[in-house]
Amino acid sequence: MAVKPTNSVQPDVGKTLELSPSSKARDRYMFKGLGVLLAIYTLYAICQGRVFAKSGVWGKTISRAASPHYFWAVIAVYSLLSLALLTIF
Repeated sequence: MAVKPTNSVQPDVGKTLELSPSSKARDRYMFKGLGVLLAIYTLYAICQGRVFAKSGVWGKTISRAASPHYFWAVIAVYSLLSLALLTIF
């Protein structure tokens, strides 16, 4: 006669790995902090009249006086990204 274990361990089949509440809060604050930092940089770039943007392998500084359309396009992208970091994530 076979003895059945009374305290068997069931595998977690089909369950997803859940993060602890503290790590979820930490991630949320990290994204909010990045959003605030990006918003501050965007305001700083508007005041200075130049912004650093990714271009090619590294990036380049775009001046509002030299290329206003490109400058405001980068500012718009940074503003939207900052807003998304603050609200969505």
